[in-house]
Amino acid sequence: MESIGNILDMVLSPALAEEAIEYSKLYKAWNTIVDEAFMGRQAGDEEAVDFAFDDTETKNRVNATKLHDHSKVRELDRQRLVIETDHPGWIQILQFRQRQLLAAAQRKFPALEIKKISFILMKAGGAR
Repeated sequence: MESIGNILDMVLSPALAEEAIEYSKLYKAWNTIVDEAFMGRQAGDEEAVDFAFDDTETKNRVNATKLHDHSKVRELDRQRLVIETDHPGWIQILQFRQRQLLAAAQRKFPALEIKKISFILMKAGGAR
C-alpha cells in the first residue's frame, strides 16, 4: 500500500504535497499544542498534571485531557486556525490562553504561517 506522502506526490506538485502533509500533522498535533499552551509541557511528557486558572475568587482546576476530548482543529483557512468545541465553556477556557495556543501552533508549524486562532461551537448533533 502506498503511503499518503507518495500518493500526494503523484497527484499534486511537490510543494502542494508538502503543504498537505503539514496540514495533516496540524490536525493530529492539537493535543500537544494544548499541553504546551496550558502547562508548558512538551510532547512526550506523560505525567498527568492539572492546570489552574488564577482568579481572585476561585481556583478552577481543569484536566488537560478534558480539553483534548472537547475540542479539535476544524480547519486552517487563510492563515486562521479554527478550533471547534462542543460547549461554550470550553471556548472560554481556550480563549484564556489564546495567545499561548497561537504561539505553540506557530512554533510547531512555521511553514503554515498561522496568524490568527478562533473558536467556534460545534453544531447540535455534530459528529466528533
